Amino acid sequence: MEHTLSSKTVTTDQKLTFTVQEAAQVSGLSARKLWGDIATGRLQAVRGTGRTLVPRASLLGYLEIDELGNPALSAATEAR
Repeated sequence: MEHTLSSKTVTTDQKLTFTVQEAAQVSGLSARKLWGDIATGRLQAVRGTGRTLVPRASLLGYLEIDELGNPALSAATEAR
């Protein structure tokens, strides 16, 4: 997914925050699931100015993957 920002193209791997819909698209989960997990505190989000944004680090932690796309240590340890 790409976004144009003042003549620069920003790709999904460069974004610092996602809307809930964008987070759903990149994660493969439904927006409804993400909204539910935001409501319960399982997925951290930032609310303000009429928008809810999911920080990249929060989404990666929620999905248990690191910045390079590898399974996080906790997920790898639990699989053993």
